[in-house]
Amino acid sequence: MRMNKRLRVGILGAAHINKVAILDAAAGAPGFVPTAIASRSLDKAQAYAAEHGIAHAFGDYHAAIASHDVDAIYIPLPNSQHVEWSIAALEAGKPVLCEKPLAMNADEARTLRDTVDRTGGVFVEAFHYRYHTFIRRIKQLIDAGAIGDLKSLSIIGHVPGARMKADNIRRNAALGGGVTMDLGVYAIDAMRYLVGETPRVVSAKAELSLPEIDGAMHAELAFPNGVTADFHVSHISPHPETESAISIVGSEGAIHATRPYLPHNSGELRLQTAKMELLEHADAMTTYMFQARAFIEHAARERIVETDVHSGIINMEIIDAVYRAAGLRPRGV
Repeated sequence: MRMNKRLRVGILGAAHINKVAILDAAAGAPGFVPTAIASRSLDKAQAYAAEHGIAHAFGDYHAAIASHDVDAIYIPLPNSQHVEWSIAALEAGKPVLCEKPLAMNADEARTLRDTVDRTGGVFVEAFHYRYHTFIRRIKQLIDAGAIGDLKSLSIIGHVPGARMKADNIRRNAALGGGVTMDLGVYAIDAMRYLVGETPRVVSAKAELSLPEIDGAMHAELAFPNGVTADFHVSHISPHPETESAISIVGSEGAIHATRPYLPHNSGELRLQTAKMELLEHADAMTTYMFQARAFIEHAARERIVETDVHSGIINMEIIDAVYRAAGLRPRGV
């Protein structure tokens, strides 16, 4: 890509994810400029701007979206606010990078799609891991037949329960909480990307940590081509460390990948067949830096958006089906 472009990004909300996803990422993405922060409190926005060296602070999201000093909008708000503010930014002609999942449920996602289609705007769901060379290498090995015909995938994602504070928005159903809306959507997206098809939900079982909040979820899925898959995700793991991995079985071998969503944190890929064994270490550049570089191209319409609103709808349809199979209501329903 031509790295002389300049994209001034306005951030809606002083979320914790901003630091790694936007502020730190800018260091590895020349031209990606965090230029504004908006909060419902102007004092909070000004303090955040001063702390992080951001040029502009706004006490209103609409003001940031309308600003002539802002070229694109990043949305790290609670899931319940993703569609509302994505639509507002698209209506103003601003490209959008929105944290996953893009909506509370599939119907909300379709409302967002209608706006994207009508405005012709740029909308990107922030699956940062999809831009890293690590997941693309796994996909390359599968497609090249390195382990023969694909048979099954299994994904785990566990966060220690001790790290989940009582006021965390992931524990609030009204805000779109629950582990399936957090770690589960990563697993679903990764399965779809690696297999190249859309699965159906066979079964799902939730462990509730609060009323209507899935602290853990196990789901089984099946793809049209015969590949089977399952994921187990948890916000209430008793183990002290975060754990994530993808295990892929083929007719001639297997691939096991650790830290697939944050591979820059010592992710490893191990491939084993009867004829060979391969061990590769992930690129240390962060997924968020790869994403920031890509978003510059997305905003300039120089790169096809893989994680677009249409892909997001499919993810939400699967999430809704997982909740229903587990005897729970989809978020926002």
